[in-house]
Amino acid sequence: MKRISFALIFIILFMFPAKIVQATSKNILNINNEISYILIDGKTGQVLAENNADKIIRPASTTKILTAIVALEEGDLKDKMIVSLEAVNDIGDGGMNIGIMAGESNFTLEHMINVMMVKSANETANIIAENVYPTREAFIDRMNQRAKELGAENTTFYNVSGMDDKEEYKKHLTTARDMVMLARHAMTIPKFREIVKQEYYNDLPATNKHTEWPPLRTSNKLLWDTNQYKYTKNSEEHKYTITGIKTGYTSGAGFNLISSAVNEEGSELIAAVMNVKENNNAVYQYTKALYEYGFENYSVQNIVKQNEIIDSVAVAKSKYGDKVELVAAEDLDAIMPIEQNSWNIDTVQKISPNITAPIKQGQVLGTVEYRQNGVSIGKVDLIAAKAMEAKAKFNLSEGSKGFLGKGLFGWIIKILLLLYLILLARRHIKRSIRRKKRRKYMESRFKLK
Repeated sequence: MKRISFALIFIILFMFPAKIVQATSKNILNINNEISYILIDGKTGQVLAENNADKIIRPASTTKILTAIVALEEGDLKDKMIVSLEAVNDIGDGGMNIGIMAGESNFTLEHMINVMMVKSANETANIIAENVYPTREAFIDRMNQRAKELGAENTTFYNVSGMDDKEEYKKHLTTARDMVMLARHAMTIPKFREIVKQEYYNDLPATNKHTEWPPLRTSNKLLWDTNQYKYTKNSEEHKYTITGIKTGYTSGAGFNLISSAVNEEGSELIAAVMNVKENNNAVYQYTKALYEYGFENYSVQNIVKQNEIIDSVAVAKSKYGDKVELVAAEDLDAIMPIEQNSWNIDTVQKISPNITAPIKQGQVLGTVEYRQNGVSIGKVDLIAAKAMEAKAKFNLSEGSKGFLGKGLFGWIIKILLLLYLILLARRHIKRSIRRKKRRKYMESRFKLK
């Protein structure tokens, strides 16, 4: 009977195989694996998601992020622009432009950067380069140098607008990681941040060739009509706000979008979605998917609290005890996974060597840096939790400095004091000699009797 039962169970198991249950996340990114993308925390540069982030690709008009960085850092926004024929003609096959004419006047550098970043007009990038530096070539050299200074090691640009229609521009290349790195720096420049968040630019002035200009609408559709988008966290609806930055498209580069977004708690993320060959809408859908993933799975978390004890260190020549506790000088918050067990934080402490009393309460004695996957997420000062007095000691030279004085007067006082001590010693010696003579005399006198 038992054999029959086991046989039946065996048959049933094969007829209805057990289904293997695999844990899945509702936030799995539904993004084409051919796409280059990366999502970072704008504050620390911490990578939250990436794919093909180091693949060498063409940037198209996202190039203008670096053009704007150099212009804003080295140019004067009030400078008047000279518009050359070469600048307005060299915009590439089908290159974006607003019809600026050679010799057109009344433009400032500020006008041109706005048009370049909002409308992505190629001639404005050329005009900027030719006015900020003596030549466009010199400006491009500075762009490449600045890219390396900012850590964009795989970026080499051959023009200021992102054109790639000529053979000489085929080596105009970068990576998604480099571009998001450049964008992160750019967003530390207040004027850049102000420019790239605009849906429209309406302040282009009348010139000797145009009496007026139409409203110039941004090429970044995430800023159109509304710049707020929904996401869900802990079953509650929240919103994030798009704050920039730049689109780019050529047939060779595909659709590209470098963007930034901030949520209700103030966390800002920066995303690069590049080399999208599907359609224009896809680059926006992929970007929104990245932000949903980032804001749903990450939030601002407290890493260390103010006055939290971090370590204790030996204190030399202390009156009470031989150690002092080191505490955090301030709170440190950073955007981290909601699940703390996936934080994987390392710390790097740097403590002052040979700590010696006296020490004041709150005195900075070192730092502690918090890192995740090798990326710094913040650093705080380590301060003394209490004051530490020094052991009492007698120091004649220090204690008598005020009394003895300084300079010639001080030396005179010291000499007089020395003479006084010599005279005192001499007097003491003379008295001692007289006492000895008197004692001998008395002894000899009594012996005679």
